[in-house]
Amino acid sequence: MTQGKDELALVRRVVTVVDIRSSTTTLEDLKQTDNLKRWRDLLIDLKKLLADSHATLGLEPYKFIGDGWVLLFPENVTKHRFMQFLVDFSIEFYSTFDSSIAPILQHRPEKVGLTFGVDAGELVQLEMNEQTEYLGRAINVAARLQGAAKDMEGSSNCQALFSKNSFNAMPSGIGYAPPVLRRVQVPLRNVANGERYECLAYEPLSDEQISLLPEV
Repeated sequence: MTQGKDELALVRRVVTVVDIRSSTTTLEDLKQTDNLKRWRDLLIDLKKLLADSHATLGLEPYKFIGDGWVLLFPENVTKHRFMQFLVDFSIEFYSTFDSSIAPILQHRPEKVGLTFGVDAGELVQLEMNEQTEYLGRAINVAARLQGAAKDMEGSSNCQALFSKNSFNAMPSGIGYAPPVLRRVQVPLRNVANGERYECLAYEPLSDEQISLLPEV
């Protein structure tokens, strides 16, 4: 456990908070038909993809938060590989959801998908109760951005919001093709001091692309 006398441990990470839209509604529907195992299996499937990404990207699945994750990427992750991760993760979610869960739902929620919030910066790393924990503004901002992505009017089912700092700090990487990004302004409680926060909106998958995905 980290002690007060220990030197402050600082690390730089790209923080990504991901949330599954309408998870509470979906869980209640599955509970009514005794099909909660389908949801558990979906989460296990996504967890496996995160584990694979640890080996290829250095991704650390820091925390599971019930209907999503806090993910930490190394500060030198490239735009090319990061954006591809968002696409791959989204494809895995939708393909599995549509094949395993959608057919047994009594009522499909209006919004089904993923929202991402992304920021980058310095974090304090410490040991608490034999676990590695992180503290820092980037985690708070990423969480706020994810919430804003979910609340954006007219947003697609799959939506990511980047702080300008996090996107600009990533090196491009080999094979990088600039994605379609929109500058948007969103309210971020306890972050923007009452002002609207300017960030970058990105759709890993459009609603049209989602509708064309094959089931797995």
